Amino acid sequence: MSQNRQRPVPESGCAQLLTIPETAARLRCSENTVYRLIASGDLPARDIGRGRVRTRVVEADLAAFIVGRPSVP
Repeated sequence: MSQNRQRPVPESGCAQLLTIPETAARLRCSENTVYRLIASGDLPARDIGRGRVRTRVVEADLAAFIVGRPSVP
Protein backbone atom coordinates (compact mmCIF):
# COMPACT_ATOMS: atom_id res chain seq x y z
CA MET A 1 0.00 0.00 0.00
CA SER A 2 1.39 3.39 -0.95
CA GLN A 3 2.33 5.80 1.84
CA ASN A 4 1.27 8.79 -0.29
CA ARG A 5 -2.22 7.53 -1.06
CA GLN A 6 -4.77 10.12 0.02
CA ARG A 7 -8.04 9.13 1.58
CA PRO A 8 -11.24 10.48 0.06
CA VAL A 9 -12.80 13.39 1.92
CA PRO A 10 -16.05 12.28 3.55
CA GLU A 11 -19.11 14.03 2.17
CA SER A 12 -21.20 13.40 5.28
CA GLY A 13 -19.51 16.22 7.20
CA CYS A 14 -17.62 13.77 9.43
CA ALA A 15 -14.28 14.86 10.77
CA GLN A 16 -11.19 13.51 9.03
CA LEU A 17 -9.23 11.44 11.54
CA LEU A 18 -5.46 11.12 11.24
CA THR A 19 -3.31 8.34 12.64
CA ILE A 20 -0.24 9.14 14.73
CA PRO A 21 2.13 8.44 11.79
CA GLU A 22 0.04 10.68 9.49
CA THR A 23 0.07 13.43 12.10
CA ALA A 24 3.83 13.09 12.56
CA ALA A 25 4.36 13.31 8.80
CA ARG A 26 2.32 16.52 8.57
CA LEU A 27 4.21 18.06 11.48
CA ARG A 28 7.54 16.69 10.18
CA CYS A 29 8.40 15.26 13.58
CA SER A 30 8.66 11.84 15.19
CA GLU A 31 5.71 9.79 16.38
CA ASN A 32 7.11 10.09 19.92
CA THR A 33 6.87 13.87 19.66
CA VAL A 34 3.22 13.58 18.63
CA TYR A 35 2.54 11.35 21.64
CA ARG A 36 4.27 13.91 23.91
CA LEU A 37 2.17 16.75 22.45
CA ILE A 38 -0.99 14.72 23.10
CA ALA A 39 0.08 13.77 26.65
CA SER A 40 0.85 17.41 27.50
CA GLY A 41 -2.57 18.50 26.22
CA ASP A 42 -1.11 20.74 23.51
CA LEU A 43 -2.57 18.60 20.73
CA PRO A 44 -6.10 17.22 21.23
CA ALA A 45 -6.64 13.57 20.30
CA ARG A 46 -9.43 11.01 20.44
CA ASP A 47 -9.27 7.38 21.50
CA ILE A 48 -11.27 5.23 19.09
CA GLY A 49 -12.53 1.71 19.68
CA ARG A 50 -12.85 -0.81 22.45
CA GLY A 51 -10.27 -3.29 23.60
CA ARG A 52 -7.33 -2.19 21.49
CA VAL A 53 -7.81 1.58 21.58
CA ARG A 54 -6.46 3.57 18.65
CA THR A 55 -5.50 7.20 19.05
CA ARG A 56 -6.56 9.58 16.29
CA VAL A 57 -6.12 13.31 15.74
CA VAL A 58 -8.92 15.32 14.11
CA GLU A 59 -7.55 17.17 11.08
CA ALA A 60 -9.19 20.45 12.18
CA ASP A 61 -7.50 20.16 15.60
CA LEU A 62 -4.14 19.66 13.90
CA ALA A 63 -4.72 22.71 11.70
CA ALA A 64 -5.64 24.82 14.76
CA PHE A 65 -2.50 23.56 16.54
CA ILE A 66 -0.32 24.53 13.58
CA VAL A 67 -1.88 28.00 13.24
CA GLY A 68 -1.49 28.63 16.96
CA ARG A 69 2.25 27.85 16.96
CA PRO A 70 4.67 30.76 16.57
CA SER A 71 6.97 30.55 13.57
CA VAL A 72 10.60 29.87 14.27
CA PRO A 73 12.86 32.72 13.06
